[in-house]
Amino acid sequence: MIREEQKELARQLFTSGCVEIAAPEKGFSLNLHKNHPSAPLSPIYFNIRDASHPKKPGMVTKELLNDMVDHLEALVRKEKIPFDLIAGVPYAGDPIAECLSRRFGKTPVQLLKDVREPGLGPTGFADEQPPIGASILLVDNMLTRGGSVLQAAEFLLMHTNPPPHLCVIVDCQ
Repeated sequence: MIREEQKELARQLFTSGCVEIAAPEKGFSLNLHKNHPSAPLSPIYFNIRDASHPKKPGMVTKELLNDMVDHLEALVRKEKIPFDLIAGVPYAGDPIAECLSRRFGKTPVQLLKDVREPGLGPTGFADEQPPIGASILLVDNMLTRGGSVLQAAEFLLMHTNPPPHLCVIVDCQ
């Protein structure tokens, strides 16, 4: 059941230009099509990124980012998700992680990724590696097939243990 706050956020994403609907008989090519060119085109395209994204800058303003983070903060508090640190899935999740970390007074962890090598997950940490055993909340703008989220989660698991918790703005499943 979609709550009224979720409907309002969806309206905000649509009116801000973060959501595009394809014309009839058309569609959008997605990352999925790189490996599966015969897959049907998507009738909807989401660009839930801010202007700082290194490859695909988006339309998310500071105000919209704060509204999105309001929803994630409420979810994390409602579900009582335990965590010590917050990390964003590079790079679209970074602004979300930074904003959410300020809300909770937690340290943000920035994962590094080589923008020249799409499809490869995180390659390191921008600062020092989080301590072993630190519980990490992993955040991202959206979850489609889960490839980049899974890569980031596996990277964090390899370097911190236990597995991270995950929160996303849009879950396409």
